[in-house]
Amino acid sequence: MIARALVAFAVLAVGLAAQEPLKFMGRDVTVVSPGTDDPAGLRPHGPATLCLEGTSRQCFTMADKFGGDPDADVVETAPGRPARLFSGLDLEPKPA
Repeated sequence: MIARALVAFAVLAVGLAAQEPLKFMGRDVTVVSPGTDDPAGLRPHGPATLCLEGTSRQCFTMADKFGGDPDADVVETAPGRPARLFSGLDLEPKPA
C-alpha cells in the first residue's frame, strides 16, 4: 500500500514539475515553434525562436534549417552560473 502511494506521489510530482514554466534568472522562457504543414512534422516553416519574457523581451532565432522539435532547458555550467540550452533539429533533406 505504501509503495503504491509513493509511486502515485512520484507520478504526480513529475506531472506538476512539467507544468511549471521554464525560468531563467527570474524571467519566463518561451520557445516558439515555426509550425509545419507536414503531418510527420518533418518540414518546419522556418527556424525556432527562444525568448526571455519581461519588460524588455529578448529573443534568439536559430539558423533557418533548425526549426524542428525545438526545446529549451536551463543548465548550470559552473556553480552559480546558469545558462540557457536551446535545441532544434536540422530537418533539411540531405542529398542522397
